[in-house]
This record gives sequence, structure tokens and C-alpha cells, in this order.
Amino acid sequence: MKLLFKKLHPKAIIPKYQSNGAAGFDLHAIEFTRLNSDRGVVLIKTGLAVELPAPISFKVRGSDFLESLGCAAETLSVSFELQIRPRSSLAKKGFIIPNSPGTIDSDYRGEILVPMRLLHGNRRDQQRDLEENTRWMCYIGDIQEGERIAQGIVNMIVIPEIVEIDELSETTRGEGGFGSTGNGP
Repeated sequence: MKLLFKKLHPKAIIPKYQSNGAAGFDLHAIEFTRLNSDRGVVLIKTGLAVELPAPISFKVRGSDFLESLGCAAETLSVSFELQIRPRSSLAKKGFIIPNSPGTIDSDYRGEILVPMRLLHGNRRDQQRDLEENTRWMCYIGDIQEGERIAQGIVNMIVIPEIVEIDELSETTRGEGGFGSTGNGP
């Protein structure tokens, strides 16, 4: 299986896995970008487009396996996605990816853009604010050209057949919502 990248900009860096056990590869910024905590979300350019493996279907032997997946057919269909996730080194500096993980579908061919936001400054800035009892401070953080800004992880996605029904099966949880499965105080 191959993951194909196309450079859309001469400064784009083709990603690579940094170690044999790495789950993801790093994506790099192609230009300097200044973020501030008042500005909101900024799209950081990577200068890359990707072609994920095409969706595939294959026959599966054994109806027990298919039934456990809720499949009535003998064919299982899968597709691939590229998830964009934050890097912990940037999170320590207050940078976040607000829609994390972001998904790039297998049929998308445009530039990979990483939405980023700066929440706060570094620890020194935070300590100063506490000492000065500052209520609100606009923080500034820079993304450098070539800096690793996010990681990409390829996932296989099962493509189920979508079917409308009148009734769902019963479960112990039922309609219990957020926090309904935990042990209360």
C-alpha cells in the first residue's frame, strides 16, 4: 500500500515516519505564520496534496464474522482516511488544532491545510499574568517555515450499508446520554 504526496509548493516537505514504531508522520508549515489568541483559527499551509489508497471491497468467508459486523452481504467494503492530529510539543506552547482529529477523505485532492489556534502563551507569560493579576492578555505565537505542525495518521474505515428501520434493538443503556455509563458520586 502506498500513500502518494504531490508538492504544490517548492518549500513543501514530503512527510516521513520518524521511527519504526511511529503511528504518524509529521506535516510541516511552508511559511512563517504569526498567531495571536485574539485572532481565532488560522489555516497553516503544508503545500502538499495527498492521494490515499482507493476504497476496496473483498469477500469474507464465514457468516459468523460478517454477522458480528452487522453485514448481511458476503462483501466487506473499506476506505481510507488521513487523520490530522496535534503534536504535543506545540500543545505545550498553547497551540491547538480545534477540529482534532481532522479527516481528509480518500477522494480529496486539494492542499492539506492545518487549522490552528493559539490559546495562551508560555509558562513565563502565564506566571507574569498571575503576578500582575491581568484579566486578559493577547498572546502571540509563531509558526516557523519548515516547522512540524501536525501529525498524519492513516486509518482504514469500514463502509457500512446505510439502512432505515422502524425500531432499534434494545440495550441496557437505552437512551442514557452523556455520562450515563459512569459511576456517579
